[in-house]
Amino acid sequence: MSESSLLIRSSSWVLAVAWFNRFLGFASVFALARLLSPEDFGAFAILLLVVQLASVLTDIGVEQYYIQQPHVTRADLNSCWTLNLLVKASLTFALVISSPVILAFFERETYLIAMIVMSFLPLINALGNGYIIHLKRSMAFHRFVKLAAFGQILGSVTSIAIAWYFESYWALVVGMLINAISQSLMSYFLLSERTVFSFEQFGKLWLFGKWLLLRNAVAHVRAKFDVWFAAGMFNLSNVGGYNTIKDVAMLPSREIVGPLLQVFFSFMSQDNRAKTSFERIYATCLAMLLLCSPMAVGLYLIAEDVTLILLGEQWVKYAPVLANLAILILSATAGDFASDALVSKGMVKHVFAYDLLTLLTTLLFLLFTYQLLTSPSSLSVFRAILSIFMFSSSILWLYFSLKLNALRLVRMFSGAALCASFMAVCVFIVKSAIDETFTRAVACVFAGVMSYLAALYVTTALPVFAHQEQLLLKKATSDLKTRLLARHHDGT
Repeated sequence: MSESSLLIRSSSWVLAVAWFNRFLGFASVFALARLLSPEDFGAFAILLLVVQLASVLTDIGVEQYYIQQPHVTRADLNSCWTLNLLVKASLTFALVISSPVILAFFERETYLIAMIVMSFLPLINALGNGYIIHLKRSMAFHRFVKLAAFGQILGSVTSIAIAWYFESYWALVVGMLINAISQSLMSYFLLSERTVFSFEQFGKLWLFGKWLLLRNAVAHVRAKFDVWFAAGMFNLSNVGGYNTIKDVAMLPSREIVGPLLQVFFSFMSQDNRAKTSFERIYATCLAMLLLCSPMAVGLYLIAEDVTLILLGEQWVKYAPVLANLAILILSATAGDFASDALVSKGMVKHVFAYDLLTLLTTLLFLLFTYQLLTSPSSLSVFRAILSIFMFSSSILWLYFSLKLNALRLVRMFSGAALCASFMAVCVFIVKSAIDETFTRAVACVFAGVMSYLAALYVTTALPVFAHQEQLLLKKATSDLKTRLLARHHDGT
């Protein structure tokens, strides 16, 4: 199978499951936002924030190590799974023991039982079938991506049922737990291969992972500092409002682009294993821009409609927050892409240096402006300004670290910007012409998709993108058309 066909096959599976998960995610948020209050979401946000930070602080990058290695053995795979399991088991024990102290710091002692329950999430996730790491390296995503859909179904149904009966934040806690348990269990039913305990490669893993461990901690604090700030400065309702709206803004990045980046990390790592060029990094950058630019622009333009339709009347006051945070779709994905590209080349120190530098810049900026951040809206403006800086700096850092072709990158960004700008004009015209909320939102999405694809088609034919990107887009379109026609013939 050719590289482009393998990439399209893997991406197709990931996209299909991602769209399914996105639909379920929207349906779940649609229901839960009407059954639970912003205070419930605020309580869950604080609990999840603690667990996520602790989990990141113990992430030594076993997957990244295994995927980017030129040659691997079964002992490498077993050691990766074993070390991750031991670390997460230790984390769960530490969280359970320290839960009373952590909640006392936030003055939320009433959530102790929920905190203890959520402490088991890292261990449950680590208990999954370790062979999935090898499948990611081999880009055989079609063999396991359905696990995410299965877990999302059970988790969403459980959350909605508990919310309907009890109207409590426990709906969110138990739903996430069921999602994790079901994915770990099903990984052993769907895959016959197994990993076993092994300690052979722990030394190599630590040499690779020590920098990634520091990088993950710094990157997580940088990404979540605004929620930490809200948790310390706002009341529970505004914490829930800000965090929930931020989650909605991040849905496209998390549910669509994020899973695709897993495919592209394996794709980029093959450059390192084959000792070839940076072509896969350019291809991934192009895909990131073409996917994220229209989503960020579109969400900004119809933020109020999305808030009203998805969350309901009690959340409309947070619509400006969603508009401001739409840029996160682009900035967060660009940061992940730059990090993955550097890690795929084994340049973990460069990633840590960048994350540390941008974190210090963020904290310095916050130090001089925190007195102005008195509401979710003002905090979101601060976050949006910072996101523009993060987006620009991540691409520049990647450019200087890998010595990429500047003109090629500029043409790539220019092409994506032209397409997104044309789409924005079309969406604005449609938005101005329709009054009814749901009809306007649907019409805007349809107009945005069609105008963006039309602009992309024209731009590809013109000398806007570099020759390599033009060939890549034409090749991807041709391969996709061939696959669709083949499926059509098989169906008939």
